Amino acid sequence: MTTDYDRRKDRERQRQADKSREGRDIGPIPKCSNSKLVAKLKKSLRLFCETCLPGRFKLKWSKDHLKALDKIERAVIAGDLFALAMPRGSGKTTIISAAVMWAILHGYRRYAVLIGSDRDAAQRLLAGIKVELETNDKLLELYPEAVHPIRTLEGKANKATGQLLDGKRTYIEWKGPRIVFATVPNSPASGAIIETYGITGRIRGAQFTRADGELARPDFFMLDDPQTDRSARSLSQVTRRLNSISGTVLGLAGPGESISGFATVTVIEPGDVADQLLDRDKYPDWQGERFKLVYAWPTHPSAVDHWERYQTFRSEGMKLGRGLADCTAYYADHRTEMDYGSHVAWDERFDKKKGELSALQHAYNLRFASPLTFEAEYQNQPVPPDLDVEVLPVEILEKKVSGHPRRELPQMCDLVTAFIDVQGNLLYWMVCAWESATFSGQVLDYGAWPQQTSQYFTLRGASKTLSRVYPRKGLEARIRQGLWDLIDHLSAARYPTRGRERSERVDLIGIDAAWGPSTETIQKVAIEHPRAAWLVPCFGRGLGPSDAPMAEWKPKEGERKGDMWILRPSNGSKHLVVDSNAVKSFTNQRLNVAIGDPGSLCLFKPQLTTEHRMVAEQWRAEQPKTVSIAGGRSGEVWTLPPSKPDNHLWDTLCGCAVLASLRGAKLAELQTRAATRKQQRRPKRTLKI
Repeated sequence: MTTDYDRRKDRERQRQADKSREGRDIGPIPKCSNSKLVAKLKKSLRLFCETCLPGRFKLKWSKDHLKALDKIERAVIAGDLFALAMPRGSGKTTIISAAVMWAILHGYRRYAVLIGSDRDAAQRLLAGIKVELETNDKLLELYPEAVHPIRTLEGKANKATGQLLDGKRTYIEWKGPRIVFATVPNSPASGAIIETYGITGRIRGAQFTRADGELARPDFFMLDDPQTDRSARSLSQVTRRLNSISGTVLGLAGPGESISGFATVTVIEPGDVADQLLDRDKYPDWQGERFKLVYAWPTHPSAVDHWERYQTFRSEGMKLGRGLADCTAYYADHRTEMDYGSHVAWDERFDKKKGELSALQHAYNLRFASPLTFEAEYQNQPVPPDLDVEVLPVEILEKKVSGHPRRELPQMCDLVTAFIDVQGNLLYWMVCAWESATFSGQVLDYGAWPQQTSQYFTLRGASKTLSRVYPRKGLEARIRQGLWDLIDHLSAARYPTRGRERSERVDLIGIDAAWGPSTETIQKVAIEHPRAAWLVPCFGRGLGPSDAPMAEWKPKEGERKGDMWILRPSNGSKHLVVDSNAVKSFTNQRLNVAIGDPGSLCLFKPQLTTEHRMVAEQWRAEQPKTVSIAGGRSGEVWTLPPSKPDNHLWDTLCGCAVLASLRGAKLAELQTRAATRKQQRRPKRTLKI
């Protein structure tokens, strides 16, 4: 029988349940404060920005801004595709955030995808949108159906699960890489979704099942700076990201459906993702357009001289801690001539706090601070590296191939060298064949140890590393075991010649012993390994024009010397000291020689057209620069750019070349000169008849 206690207990339980529901129920939804204004905002993204986000858009619009807003509107409403290159600092991220909110709040789009160079970048953009929805009172007044449910969460994502409206769940989501707007009757944003992805992530198959059972797929995307400085310099990364945009991103809507969107980009390198998307000949559907900070520089005859003097005042002011005071005073006195004929995109863009007087002055200050950065990030027209040395681009290098397949020895080659570049996670290696009489060469094989499953990989992203292949070993033990096994592998390999029974082994194996943490370990392996007679530890010296060339060094007792190297005895063994800059310049010259000419260097015939892309990129990772010093001496110096791309297979190629020189390979022209000098030293003979 039911007792009074049981009935009281049930009533209390019901009371608590009702109280809990009341606490979770967000109804009733406040009414819009100005429906007529909302109707106007729906027709104008510009008006929406000015009305709802006045704190973010304080300055007057430029013509480029208005053009960009118009194109974004067309992308949202009409379904067009646009790629816009805007100068850094133009407020493009803020415009993007506003555009996504405008599209969702007015019901133009129901499922928007934010795509960045990686997922973190996209999530930062989403975080900015969430802050506006949580704190912007104007949005709450005008769009209460969408914003009120968000405000009631009070920043606590766990409250979203139990949120109710008139006793029914709202199915709002407010956590992680996706937000789902509350299901609210008669709300244009009811059940709308904003989701984030990285351009190289798993974008394909994006979909969401709404509360009513409808399977939703993206109908709008926003692509914000889809590349990094590093990826912009990688041909394979550029290709991968463009393929992802053209295939995966444009296919998000599903079979037979179209998707609209826009991309805001910055051109970093010629031919990068941004540069190609903006090319209407290559990607006409994207209707690309480049905006600049300065469209026309001053044309007055004295303008160049004035701005040069301005730069001098600016440099001195910075050194003395006076800032821009002196140069600004000079600019104020000669502004008419210094501005004449110029056209700056955004007149409002200058720093009043620093004392700048105009947008043109601001542009010159940016240009003087970093000319290359200015051309790339503010003009969207990056300047190709100004190299004093001829270097073949990646696209040509990867196609500079012979008719010989991998590991097949060309008939005229009589010398085979290999080189190992030591890194903490991988050992990069290469094997080359050489014709000692002409220094013509061909790459026979290359790769990394442990062997990778992919043709293209990076040191950072390698799937198999020394630590995984040799578990429970410390760094030195891993390096030692990896070198030991790789040397066995290279020593055992044979390289056959087509149509002959002849096959050759590697003559010499060089090892980069200058990898700081493991130099001693590398030297011990070179002494203790059974193939020690074949092994040569190598130490690079980056000699510049201020250093005496290695060819002028006087060899000590027991040393052998070449133009680019010195072989020195060391504790019963030997090691090679190499002029790394000279070797890299020499090897680059071999790459510049056409196939068939003496002294040419090429790759083996690939099975796939993209097989050599990784090695070609690493061969072009470093940049040469001719440096001159007082006295007229000059020399080439090779350096890595700040992005530090992989260059390890470049080091292995140069190592193979220096070992060929050690074994006696010489350029044909040097052989000819030596023979001529020898002939001139011989006594003349009288021919008898």
